[in-house]
Amino acid sequence: MVIMVASLTELCMRYLINNLEMVETFDGIEPVLREKLRYMLMNGKKRQPTLEGMIKLVDSESKVLDLTGLRPGQQMQISHLVNLEEFKMTGSTELGDPSISRIVAGFPKLRVIDLSRCPRITDQTFYSLSKSCPLLEVIRLSDCVSITGNFFTGVKRSLEGNNTNTNNNNNNNNTNNNNNNNGGESSSSGFWGLFKKAQPTLSTAGSGNLTANIVNMEIDSVPLVNLRELDISGCKSLHKENMSNLCKAFPNLVSLNISKCFFGDETAPLFLESFTPNITKLSLALSPVATSSLVALGRLVWLKDLSLHTCRGIPDSALVDLIAKLVNLEYLDISDCFQLTEYIFFPLTQLPDPLVVLPKLKELNISSCSKMSHFTLEHISSFGCKNTLKVIKMARLPVDLEHVMHKIIPKMIVLEKLDVRENKIPIPLAAWSKEVPRVTLQN
Repeated sequence: MVIMVASLTELCMRYLINNLEMVETFDGIEPVLREKLRYMLMNGKKRQPTLEGMIKLVDSESKVLDLTGLRPGQQMQISHLVNLEEFKMTGSTELGDPSISRIVAGFPKLRVIDLSRCPRITDQTFYSLSKSCPLLEVIRLSDCVSITGNFFTGVKRSLEGNNTNTNNNNNNNNTNNNNNNNGGESSSSGFWGLFKKAQPTLSTAGSGNLTANIVNMEIDSVPLVNLRELDISGCKSLHKENMSNLCKAFPNLVSLNISKCFFGDETAPLFLESFTPNITKLSLALSPVATSSLVALGRLVWLKDLSLHTCRGIPDSALVDLIAKLVNLEYLDISDCFQLTEYIFFPLTQLPDPLVVLPKLKELNISSCSKMSHFTLEHISSFGCKNTLKVIKMARLPVDLEHVMHKIIPKMIVLEKLDVRENKIPIPLAAWSKEVPRVTLQN
């Protein structure tokens, strides 16, 4: 019988884990041992890891912090991680706006934050981030179902109020003199005046602090000018009116994910037209968009990356018209749109010059478009993308690779990868490797 005896180091680490409340700081412990302590704390079976314990184990110079799986403390504050650049705490049903406000107040250099799947988070979190983390470049709030987009409209109104106040500066003295002479109250101007008139319509029953927060958020909201990427996919409470003001709140936004928000033809066109040329990457995946939405998308000619994954209301004709307009597209995902037909791209081959179609496309995903086949690829090979397309994903399609190998690959001179997983037709691997070795076949 062999008895395993723990080393002195392991015994000491177990003691520290079991007595975290007695330890004030771990600053004297080497980073390697600190990481081992964190692992033991997160994977221990006898003790539920506490947020306070995990925070103690984080080095003050750390730039990345992941607290996923931990419960937020009632008065949680993190003040020693001033150099933190990336923070993640996803899937918490208890994490809400008050906790987030206290947490991010200690992260002045934060650039990336991921609070996805936290249903208690509201637009107040945007307000807190704009005040405490001006350097933010990436915000991920997918499936935060309480977000409505009120912050976007709040920024717009705040900017309008500031402009009004600036324009009225020259009249302030006259206004004050008139008020003093009349013994009355000073007149309200700008957004504050508008908000003050509308304020009685707010419900205040049992929520005095909430009303105060709304006032502050509306009046003091400032845009996040450094934000480049925003993921609010699955935020099903977003209002179309607020979405029209999104670019006011994030004027330099490049990448936007609003998939699973259920914006259809009745709502999507209303705000798509407000998007600025800065937004070059857009995801509308899993949305009930159809012809009207694609007409609006056609005006965003600067788009480089577009995902319409599982948008099953799109007809062939609307997608063809859209593709003809988006000449700057580099990445297109129409996977799982099983309503699209095999000859969808054929009308574009009849143009006087098909080379003007998708001249910059680098990656195309038509996986699970069950009506498409190798004939679809043949039509695509006559477009301008035949000189730029590097990756084609067409998994779960009935693709005749013999046809592709001899008729299509020779036209696509820079193609590097073809995804044909779960192909229903036998794959001639030996012949493929011999004749087109430059193209990797993923099967």
